[in-house]
Amino acid sequence: MINLNDYFDVENLKAAQLLEPMIRYAGGRLDLPYGFSTADGPSLVQLRCLSEYLRSPVVVRPPLALCRTLANIDLPITLDEYRQPWPVLGIEWPDAIAPPRTLTLLWRPDPDRVWLFTPTPEGRFLHKHFTGPATLDGHLADTILNDLSDAEEATSRHIARIALNLGLLLTHKAHRLTRLPEHVVRNRRHRDPEVRRQARRQAQLVLFRDLDMFLQWESRRPLEGPSLEVDPNVETIRSRF
Repeated sequence: MINLNDYFDVENLKAAQLLEPMIRYAGGRLDLPYGFSTADGPSLVQLRCLSEYLRSPVVVRPPLALCRTLANIDLPITLDEYRQPWPVLGIEWPDAIAPPRTLTLLWRPDPDRVWLFTPTPEGRFLHKHFTGPATLDGHLADTILNDLSDAEEATSRHIARIALNLGLLLTHKAHRLTRLPEHVVRNRRHRDPEVRRQARRQAQLVLFRDLDMFLQWESRRPLEGPSLEVDPNVETIRSRF
């Protein structure tokens, strides 16, 4: 069992659960709650994503070798062809890709869009919004990222490619979830709202089942960061996760 208090600021978790009934977001339209301005829009969408995640949170921890492979897989598909097994997928990255306890949220609120939120060490969220007829490769190349440093922008684009490919992989590859303790299952139905809120912060870990792949790393797409550089020659290995 994974406690989301270890990944998110407790005030953010509390705000997401308390404001959930007030934040209405559908079809790309956000209805601002009373007292909020348009400048609060991205933060409110992130809180809505977090509240959706807390309904049934799952966490996948892809190993570094798998991340390296997914970073080099093209995404020549459109949003309506994209799939992921849960509306919100939580991804904890290996230390070589992101700081420890970095949990990215990949949210598909409807068939026409995908949001990606990645927390930074400074306590804010990098967000990417994919919508429109372009392929996912096109979105990754063209999506504007405002107010980010070069390093943050490179990290956001790089993590987004791995996350989207991971969502597709989990859709088509067998996996299972760790079981929640019985008391957590009971407490999610408790009459006390605070007990329910605490129980919803317990996440299940996603486990791959017999993921046996031939991994081929190529230099056709340089990877950001010295920890993910690849040899100019093609290297093929057989890995089991």
